[in-house]
Amino acid sequence: TAQWLTALIRFRKPVVVGVNGYAIGGGFGLSLVGDTIVAAESAQMMAGFFRLGVIPDIGVMYNLPRLIGLARARSFIFENKTWSGKEAVENGVASAVVPDDRLDEECLKRAHAFADGPVETMGLAKWLMGRTFESSVDDMMAFENLGQSLAFTSQAFQAGLDGLMNKKKPDFPA
Repeated sequence: TAQWLTALIRFRKPVVVGVNGYAIGGGFGLSLVGDTIVAAESAQMMAGFFRLGVIPDIGVMYNLPRLIGLARARSFIFENKTWSGKEAVENGVASAVVPDDRLDEECLKRAHAFADGPVETMGLAKWLMGRTFESSVDDMMAFENLGQSLAFTSQAFQAGLDGLMNKKKPDFPA
């Protein structure tokens, strides 16, 4: 499991995940890989691992505390809570809740918005943010400075600057 899951976590482009119906155990863990999680009104999210006498896996213990903090993650997992889509938004797991019949449309809209943006720059920011909990503030500032140096030399920066200077939507490279 670890190899494909870490590859998905480290994927260098933003990932949009939609949750419709039940996301329990591994399904819940898989949903947490998203950089943006959109929940349908019918969504029900639960860790559920302790019901089987096993520990959370599929990245739950890595991703959930990073999304909502250690105290809330412990409470959710140890108390075997279930969150609706609305509660997932309130607790910082999902970014939006939409009617069930609009979930695919909303996820595609967000995915297209990401794809129309500076995808490589977003990927670099995603990679750097993934180091924030293991790095000192000094290291993070150094990473940001190095990342910004790379970004300033990119085609995406040139497209963004052109858009700003000419008061038009940037045409970022694919």
